[in-house]
Amino acid sequence: MEYLEDPVWGMQAMATLRRQVRIPFATNMCVTQFDHLGPAVDLRPVDIILSDIWYWGGMQATLALDTVAGPLGFGLGMHANCELGIGLAAMLHMSAVMPNLKTAIDVMHIHALDDIVVGDPVKPRDGKYQVPTGPGLGVELDEEKLAKYAELATRPDASDRLTNPTRPDPSRPGWFASLPAW
Repeated sequence: MEYLEDPVWGMQAMATLRRQVRIPFATNMCVTQFDHLGPAVDLRPVDIILSDIWYWGGMQATLALDTVAGPLGFGLGMHANCELGIGLAAMLHMSAVMPNLKTAIDVMHIHALDDIVVGDPVKPRDGKYQVPTGPGLGVELDEEKLAKYAELATRPDASDRLTNPTRPDPSRPGWFASLPAW
């Protein structure tokens, strides 16, 4: 096991528990933007910051995080959140150029039932992913599927239940999220 990811809620609780546990801690919840780095340096709630291209503000910001994490005393990993093939391609490209990324990256793409890329060029071989080659991020978008899912995303029932706790989950009657995703 490389690390425990966010075993408790919040930077202060993480720091308190971290002092009592030998296994490294990682986060994609309490250190998710540059403004969090100062308090994280003071409190030391984690050993590893799980970079997330989407949380940190894009590819350039993620590269900036890679530049500052080491000198501030943090390891770096990469967080996944059920990205489609184009997101996984972006993560693979990013991880290939981040010299301070030392842990295995998270990959949840294998749980996707469908995708908006043509074929499935981002599959692991012998437990490893290769950086896609070709123009752009190395994947081709299926324009029909992209249009289909773009339309589905505009429906009211597509609202994200994790960030909107008032939205019930039809697969779990009576269950409601008690905390937002961040």
